[in-house]
Amino acid sequence: MTTLRVSDESVTLSSALTEDLDGPYYLEVEYDDTTADEDSSTMWFSEQVIEVDWDSEEVNAGSSATLSYDDVSDQPRDEVDLYVSAEDADGDAVSAEDLNATFGDAADTMEDVDDAVVIEGHTADELDADFTGWAEGDYTFTVSVSDTTAEDTAEISVGEAPDFATSFSADNYDGITGDYVEFTVEFDGGDSANVTIFDDSEEYYEANLTVEDGSGDGEVTVRMNTYLAGQGGTDAFEAVDEDDTVTVEDDNSLEEYDDARLPADILEMHVFPDGETEDEDDIAFITLEAGSVGDLNTYVVSEPAADDDLEDILENALERNNVAEGDHLVFEVEATGLYGYLDADDFDDDEGLEMIFQDTEEPRFGSADSVNLSDAISAEWAEVHTDADSGAFYVVVDQEASNASVDQTWDVTFSIDADENVYHDEDVEVSDTFSVEERSVELVGDFDEDDRLQLTHSDEAVIEGETNIAPGGDNAEFRLRFAESVARTSADVNDDGSFAATVDLSDRAVGDEFEIRTTLGDDRIYNDAVVVDAEPEPEAQFEATHDVTVDEDTANIDVEVSNTGDADGETTVEFVFDGESVIDEEVSLEAGASEAFSEAVADLEDGTYDWTLSLDGEELDSGSVDVETEAPDDDEAPDDDDDEAPDDDDDDAAPDDDDDDDAAPDDDDDDDVVDDDDDDDETDDDGQPGFGVAVALAALLGAAMLALRRQD
Repeated sequence: MTTLRVSDESVTLSSALTEDLDGPYYLEVEYDDTTADEDSSTMWFSEQVIEVDWDSEEVNAGSSATLSYDDVSDQPRDEVDLYVSAEDADGDAVSAEDLNATFGDAADTMEDVDDAVVIEGHTADELDADFTGWAEGDYTFTVSVSDTTAEDTAEISVGEAPDFATSFSADNYDGITGDYVEFTVEFDGGDSANVTIFDDSEEYYEANLTVEDGSGDGEVTVRMNTYLAGQGGTDAFEAVDEDDTVTVEDDNSLEEYDDARLPADILEMHVFPDGETEDEDDIAFITLEAGSVGDLNTYVVSEPAADDDLEDILENALERNNVAEGDHLVFEVEATGLYGYLDADDFDDDEGLEMIFQDTEEPRFGSADSVNLSDAISAEWAEVHTDADSGAFYVVVDQEASNASVDQTWDVTFSIDADENVYHDEDVEVSDTFSVEERSVELVGDFDEDDRLQLTHSDEAVIEGETNIAPGGDNAEFRLRFAESVARTSADVNDDGSFAATVDLSDRAVGDEFEIRTTLGDDRIYNDAVVVDAEPEPEAQFEATHDVTVDEDTANIDVEVSNTGDADGETTVEFVFDGESVIDEEVSLEAGASEAFSEAVADLEDGTYDWTLSLDGEELDSGSVDVETEAPDDDEAPDDDDDEAPDDDDDDAAPDDDDDDDAAPDDDDDDDVVDDDDDDDETDDDGQPGFGVAVALAALLGAAMLALRRQD
């Protein structure tokens, strides 16, 4: 037992007294030889033990490492003050200044202590250390608790700093004044760099940044707000990756000018490894151009789709100026050079920007209803989405919550006041118009005299409809109610407002009546319907015509194939001449179309040649032609001086043109002309071999007509 004196209501136990204590001890408090049980208690004494270790045995100069800390005592302490010191392999101590730079804000130097730092109120499990500037070698770190004997050491080897280079990902970056522009710094062997940006003439703008690759991907993409640049704040630059860091060291060069902003100009950028300010590693340029305003376009979108993000809204939006009651309007404003200052949350006349909705109908008294976008946002029936990359912002308006009603037409106008905007010398204004309609859903098709929709008796009967409701919402749902059963189907709504679905009515009887209920969102209509005979399916029908003519020793063949049906189709046409396939073609024709084919068979000998014409392998027609190329025999040719021939000057022998009973041959007598189709006749009535004169003339005329047709 040890007796302790109380001084100022406290008791101090010296280390000499407690160093050998271990385990529980009872502390008894007495007042005037009387024990005060309520103030007495049990105390535990145990040695504090800590363990520290580096996460890696080696680290390169310029890189970072993590020192782990663990209190492995029986009763670990939640918060302690730590002393940290270090020495190299020669036993030389590392200065407190270097240790303070290594552990950063966590460490503080101590008065009259040159070789250690204190980390007050340490509660974490780790300490981050930056070995930038450390010499190569082995180091031993000693960590101790300030008010106990707990202490441990950890060793680490610092290697040579790797080659460190920085660069820009491109030589030129394009941007627009008043918008954002992005550039990327790339790292090779390090993770921090300095960037200097200045105008090409070095007259009015300069900014200095430090960028750090916290994500470890070897690059940092910086987003620059050209509207805020040079205004003295730190908001003009930010890292695109939230794990990376951009620190603005200086960006106030435009503050001395009255409301000045970066103009359309060329900015030059230099990048240096962190800590260096001379001999830049790389150079790049930012080319800033003036912004512009294009068109204002109107779209509609369904209410469900309007609650999505901008990408989904635009995917479902339909460009149209009439909106069905209850749908949403989407106004696209094509504009650049304003996203650095446009406030999408309230659109409160930033830099002279304004958007006005106004009823086109002037009332008898007062003025037309008019609402600006800022008030519409406050009233929660409009919201703004920006897309600087595509050069447009979008205003989504809930028609039902807005001031626009059915049968009203409104103008919407976006404007920029040049007197309040530093980027525009003249006022800018673009506008469009929209109208509000009652919601409409109807079925279309063939209705009979009883106003019943006629659906065909088939397994794919088609139900069609039309609506002015915007796409992107619910499907059209159909319920077919028969006397004893119900059938259901559905259809998507197309961009043009049409929708169609098929239903199997093949097990129904022609004449069956039923009711169709069509539901589209909150809209519902009813139609009577009846099953009718299905119309025959349209089919292709093919016909072929032909023409075969002989010109001396050549047979000319012309074939034309026509589709006389009411559907597109394919067929095969074949023309066989003298056993050889002269024309053999696969033909694809639309309904009502035709196609012609021509071939010639030359060097034919005298004789008779058979031919056949077929479609799809079925013979359509056949026949034969005669070819005779030899000159007539002089002995058989008629003699012009033959006494038996009629004399033109002999009135008695000459035929009387008016005497129909005259037996003399008449040039117009068809019986004397050789018929092309008569294969057995080889001479005419005059005894001339081969074709007669009239037939020869007919053949000549046919050849001329064929030549003319080929020219056409």
